Amino acid sequence: MSKRKEAQQAGAPKKKGKKKWIVIGIVVIILVAAAVSGGNNKTDEGNAIPSSTEATEAPETSTGSTESEKAEAAEYKLEHGDLVSAIVNEIEGQNVLVVKAKISSSYNNKSTVDQNYYNVEDLIQNQGCAEFDEIQYWAVSDMSDGTESKVISFTLDAELIRKIAEKSVAANQLGDYVADLYILPSLAE
Repeated sequence: MSKRKEAQQAGAPKKKGKKKWIVIGIVVIILVAAAVSGGNNKTDEGNAIPSSTEATEAPETSTGSTESEKAEAAEYKLEHGDLVSAIVNEIEGQNVLVVKAKISSSYNNKSTVDQNYYNVEDLIQNQGCAEFDEIQYWAVSDMSDGTESKVISFTLDAELIRKIAEKSVAANQLGDYVADLYILPSLAE
């Protein structure tokens, strides 16, 4: 082969290599820019990532919640644990709040369960949630095997919400009054 052909063949891979690095560089820049701009949208809702086996939140209706409802729901705070989400829905003409919390275990199983009742009591008595016709509450926690699992869930109807607002039902007795009560079996012992 002539020297010219050898030089052309030797030069071709260098150009291809430069193109490859340019493309990789552009992709990296795009990914970094997406990560930086996406990172600014985080809220105080926590960093929980639900597992695929976990129950899902109630879907929003096709009309969806108004922006003011979403902003109002985001303003709630929990006494115990972290607020993952608070979704306001209208279901069959009723104003429903769906609360998802992430909790940590307490000094015993009863206290771990009761902290959720205190969360709901505070939401109703101090944060304006007495206006809802129904509150659906559920909490997840990190398990010893590293997974995240639902540990408690329950529903409060309008009458029970009113009684809590009037302080005629104590928070640590809510387990006797709520509907659809689920407690992780290991916590119910």
